[in-house]
Amino acid sequence: MNLKGITGIGNVERRPAIHAVNIATMAVARNTFLAMLRLNIFGIASIMALKSARSWQGNRNPWMENLNRLWYNLGGTNFDALRNAWGAGMNKKAIGMNALLKIPKQWQGKYLAALKDAVSYYKSTGRDIQPKGIGAEPATTTTATVIAALPVVLQILQILVGDKNSLSESEQDDLLKSYGIDPEEEAQAQEQSGLMEFIAKNQTAILIGGSALAAFFLLSKKK
Repeated sequence: MNLKGITGIGNVERRPAIHAVNIATMAVARNTFLAMLRLNIFGIASIMALKSARSWQGNRNPWMENLNRLWYNLGGTNFDALRNAWGAGMNKKAIGMNALLKIPKQWQGKYLAALKDAVSYYKSTGRDIQPKGIGAEPATTTTATVIAALPVVLQILQILVGDKNSLSESEQDDLLKSYGIDPEEEAQAQEQSGLMEFIAKNQTAILIGGSALAAFFLLSKKK
């Protein structure tokens, strides 16, 4: 899934017209994503910080330049807010691994490969970001948060882990279990909630306006 004109896995072009539209339409998604970074939900702040650190080429950082243009296209006006958010979360334990299973499956194997690498690297430098699941928060709260942030998350993932080789399904399952998540149990819970069916039917709309869809999903579940 790709919002045409914003990004692909390669270089991102700066799009002033898209930026102007997304300043307002993507505001909730951007703010929710910044909150995810500060909390290090499914370790995304740690992965972004490591990706940035490894991308320097002399006095340039092509990946950061790419991310800067992407954030601009998503309506962002302050790139420092993005960097400060992942700086605040990067050394925290990764939380909410069950939330990772709410993104499209095509990205899960690549993301878990990046997370496994990050956990190993941070451990080698004396920092423990070993993931742990969240079992206490209301499912509806998690659902609303993830759907609200999806328009940004899906775009960020393309330049964050798009070049990673995906873990096999058995490797993914073993890794998730080591993080305290039962993939089968979580998949059943999501199927019962109707979330995956909802996302599948509304992929394009989610990319355009996740926050409104989050509210719609929650209201529809109350009927």
